[in-house]
Amino acid sequence: MFRMTLVLLLTAAAIAAGQKGWKTFEGAWFTIEYPREFVARVSLKSATGIGAESVFFASPDGAVEFYVFSPQWSGEPVDILLNERREKVVTRSEQQIDQYTVTLVTIADRGGRYTRSYRDIITENTRVVFGIKYRRAEDLVRFRPAFERFKKSLRQFAD
Repeated sequence: MFRMTLVLLLTAAAIAAGQKGWKTFEGAWFTIEYPREFVARVSLKSATGIGAESVFFASPDGAVEFYVFSPQWSGEPVDILLNERREKVVTRSEQQIDQYTVTLVTIADRGGRYTRSYRDIITENTRVVFGIKYRRAEDLVRFRPAFERFKKSLRQFAD
């Protein structure tokens, strides 16, 4: 009995510690959680002038950067367009899943300084893009669990 109680208390403490390690960012039409030590940088502001439609979240060591684009309905994530002089598309695929068009694209810096990958999910009226930019493959592996949690934490709302 004591062992079971101790396990439950330690599990609850670990869950609470994990939740304390994250912040919530409130955009114009969404909220999303990100690691507490990351720095949020608003990129595209809402057409209403209040809040953000896209945000970058950078790790303190610069190894990785998370991205979300979540406008009220649809829009263009112009802040992540390919810079053909400095970058090249490594992979690109598009898939129709029910009412969703899902595009996956990976872009690499021509100098080998970084790679960035995006999942662009479009319906008839909505669009959401998640991205991750990383310096090395090891950084992608190291931050993948946090990135998955980041994506799952997105909560969208309309007016």
